[in-house]
Amino acid sequence: MTTQSLSPHEERLMALATKRRHLETLSEEEALDVLLSDPQALPLVHSYPEEDFFLLMHRIGPDDFLPVLSMATDRQWHFIVDQECWEKDVPDYGAMSLWLCRFLRAAPKRFVKFMVEEDGDLMDVWLFRNLEVRIREHDEDPSDFPDGFATLDDVLYFRLKPMPEDESNPEEREAREEALQIFIRSLADTSHPLYFRILQEMSWSIPAELEEAALHWRRVRLAEKGFIPAEEAGGLFQPLKEGELESRGKKVFAKTTEERVFSIPEQGLRMASMDSVFSEALVVLDTENVLADLYLEMAALCNRFIGSGGKVLRSREELDAAGLAVMGYIRVGIARITGEREPSPQACTAVLRTYRLDFIFRAGAGPVMRLKWKVGDWYKKAWFRRSGLALSFWDEEGMGLLGGFLLDMPLRFDAAASGGTYYVPFDSDGDLVRAEGEVDDILALDDVFALLGLEEVDGMGRLLTWKNMLLTLWVQDRLGEGSNRLVPVHEERFRSFFSILRKKTAGGFSIPIEIRNDFLAWLSERTGLLPAVLADRTGAVLEKLFMDLEEEIAGIPAGSMPDHRYMRFFLLRQA
Repeated sequence: MTTQSLSPHEERLMALATKRRHLETLSEEEALDVLLSDPQALPLVHSYPEEDFFLLMHRIGPDDFLPVLSMATDRQWHFIVDQECWEKDVPDYGAMSLWLCRFLRAAPKRFVKFMVEEDGDLMDVWLFRNLEVRIREHDEDPSDFPDGFATLDDVLYFRLKPMPEDESNPEEREAREEALQIFIRSLADTSHPLYFRILQEMSWSIPAELEEAALHWRRVRLAEKGFIPAEEAGGLFQPLKEGELESRGKKVFAKTTEERVFSIPEQGLRMASMDSVFSEALVVLDTENVLADLYLEMAALCNRFIGSGGKVLRSREELDAAGLAVMGYIRVGIARITGEREPSPQACTAVLRTYRLDFIFRAGAGPVMRLKWKVGDWYKKAWFRRSGLALSFWDEEGMGLLGGFLLDMPLRFDAAASGGTYYVPFDSDGDLVRAEGEVDDILALDDVFALLGLEEVDGMGRLLTWKNMLLTLWVQDRLGEGSNRLVPVHEERFRSFFSILRKKTAGGFSIPIEIRNDFLAWLSERTGLLPAVLADRTGAVLEKLFMDLEEEIAGIPAGSMPDHRYMRFFLLRQA
């Protein structure tokens, strides 16, 4: 859409969108000053999508944000209340008092009207939990009431209920008192009959029913944004059934209004820029006038992903991390749909044009979940676990790999990752294919280890890995010390074995092929599996084991012995 083709209304919307993007580049103090001093502050505030307004509030700080909060739309208020006043599906009354106090400081009469008309069930249950009400009979003396009761009309008396000790802290206690004082006075000033009716009917309330009704409407509102309950959002990770992509996953683009074009949540735009190939595909889609719908689809999908975790994200950094995870699954999904390991921009364009984004996501997340379930089922009955061994038995890479799939939300282990964590989202089909192969290797090794006939393998602690266990057993047998118990080899006894383990070559030292074959023959004899079967199931991972061992011992001078304290591949004990 070019500026020449814009109507005056569209130009105003575009100008507001430009201002919103500019505010993102400013510091918190500057953003607040610029926003409040803008001649069009009210329409600028109203132009914010609810999700972006929520993030802006937390970036500036909720208490500093009160002047802006007073200008917010009812939908923006609803979104804040729905996010901040609940802990999953249960009202958080401590947080509710804090947030209602902020709203009442910002715009007391308007917020009272908002609660009465828009969220009456939540208001009623909040009042019921915090306020005790008594009506004075005509012949009753107020002095007969217990201490603490106050009144505005000498008829209806009220006082704060004591807070449970385990639910109170000084900040929440002060906020509750202030919020109730402002609310009651503002309600009475707005309409005394309404004030009397609401407080009078409190004694008839059934809190469980009020909470259930408030939760229903909260879910309805959040579902419009893609935030659905965690138990329903889990369907986002269900693998696609045969033919489901073609039968149910085809995309139908809606007609996009100018309001939708210029009120796209920032998250949809940011997600689209996270991948260069994806961005190239969007350039083509932009010429087809479907880009705005796709951005909205991205934002809704990200919200649905966030909802599956049941966590409220309050910063752009947290939201970007969720966006990266979603984009990773989309990339994997496009690769699985097209059959291309690294899909081209043209292939991405075709998939995005044809299929719904949530189905593309499922095409990527489904294989990851299948692998997670495979690891989980194996883990329950794995030999290493029955033997009392920890995940560290599989060395750093294996422990990280398995640990990532044992998380509720599976992640990829990356030993080279920065940012304070080794667990990152899957972001390519190549990552997933490698993980599938590595999991198969571990499962195959575990099956082989179950045939070794070992006893008491859990006494080595975190020093024990599958590598030094297997190689030490081999050395034990070849030195005539074989048994069903794993025991560190005497350092002097190991010296004779080490002298034949490697051979001098032009480039240093290497492990001769006959030594490797001897290991395979020993493993075949120990497990009862044919060498061909072992080679088929574990050949690649055992070859990698000997390559790593060769690299480890290649630099040790001839006639020398490795220090037993630093030998990773054998369990040795000092002479």
